[in-house]
Amino acid sequence: MTLLALDSCRRNALSALLARPDGAMLEGGVFDGALARTVPVAISKYLRPDCSGVVVVLGPGSYTGIRAGIAAAKALFSARGIKVYATDRLTALAAVHNLERSVSVLEAGRGGIYAQTFARGNPPQTTSEPGHYTLADWSPPAADEIVTDFDLAGSRKCEPLDILAAATRVALTAGEVEPSRIRALYVSQPEFTKHVLKKP
Repeated sequence: MTLLALDSCRRNALSALLARPDGAMLEGGVFDGALARTVPVAISKYLRPDCSGVVVVLGPGSYTGIRAGIAAAKALFSARGIKVYATDRLTALAAVHNLERSVSVLEAGRGGIYAQTFARGNPPQTTSEPGHYTLADWSPPAADEIVTDFDLAGSRKCEPLDILAAATRVALTAGEVEPSRIRALYVSQPEFTKHVLKKP
């Protein structure tokens, strides 16, 4: 049995992989370009006749990308009756290294970032709400190690397939989800004033 995992949260970039039932990655790739083209290509490449489930990453990230990934997972469920698993990208990023204390930082475009703090766990445990900030105005918690999906001084950068492999493990730990109950994670800029990571 195999699993298909999809992360379409980044703008015009899709990560996809084939995994064993325990979440271990067998093969994977990153597909650049419009999702209308890359999603079918990735599904064709990694969907196997013995596929028992699909893992989808729910955001935060590109509005259109998140919706495309969720739609693909729901379509596979409808067409083949396979199980659906889901998680968010901030938790997946934290799970790559699963540090004692960390802050996940994702590129949000236009000088912005998404950030959330975590403590070690299986899966990593959130210690703050997710926030959307301008990178220039954001200060990380002093004692936390930063993990990112882009180049940022003083951080551990994680590659897209490593994040997706971690997302697969986290989603499998959480268990199967009913497709009709899947909700995207959108973190908008008005949330700036709510979260503990914002500079005073």
